[in-house]
Amino acid sequence: MPRILRDNPPMPATTIKPKSAPLPLFRLLNEFVVFLLGALLVVLALAHGLHPPNKPVVWLILGALLIYWGARTGMKTTPQSTRWYDRLRAASLICAGLLVAGLAEIPAHRAPLILAIAGAILALRGLAGAIGSLRPQKS
Repeated sequence: MPRILRDNPPMPATTIKPKSAPLPLFRLLNEFVVFLLGALLVVLALAHGLHPPNKPVVWLILGALLIYWGARTGMKTTPQSTRWYDRLRAASLICAGLLVAGLAEIPAHRAPLILAIAGAILALRGLAGAIGSLRPQKS
């Protein structure tokens, strides 16, 4: 047997711990990006610099994707310490998805207002998630 294998005993399985939640810095960065995207959507929609496409299929697909993403996030089993964060993510994505999917049926002159509301929901979620990620985690 080579010497290197004899000198390095295997590590016990109890010392390896899987990470159950993302690092707080990564979560803070993620929520900051969501906040900026929501704020950008609000600014563009209210400044009338955003001209959404008139094809309802685009809005239905994007809305269904956001609703699916939110439902999938809400159905995951998570530890008690991060459950509020995951519920917040799920609820905001579902609400934004419902608003975006509703754009297929409303007049084009009302679309910027609905997009601004969806952006505000995402911006508030980003702000609340960023503030919540700065809280000390309970073990």
